[in-house]
Amino acid sequence: MSDDLRFVDTNVLVYLFDGDSPAKQEVARRTLKDRPEYLVLSIQVLGEFYVSVTRKLAKPLAPDAARKAVADLCARGHEAGHRVPFRTA
Repeated sequence: MSDDLRFVDTNVLVYLFDGDSPAKQEVARRTLKDRPEYLVLSIQVLGEFYVSVTRKLAKPLAPDAARKAVADLCARGHEAGHRVPFRTA
């Protein structure tokens, strides 16, 4: 199983929220939906994601919305009764 793990880069998460790049947004959605139980996130990636979506997008997220997005990503790894889709590296 560990051979199947895939590390998620910050950019994949940022593209989910970048409305100016719909093609990249769609690729990011598909990437995260494909076998999510094998995806790995790091704390560093979550921090980079927060900074990127609140400061670097043409239409940045409000800090509260970005915090909720981080919390939602973390919560996906703690759903009761499911395999952990996101692990911290």
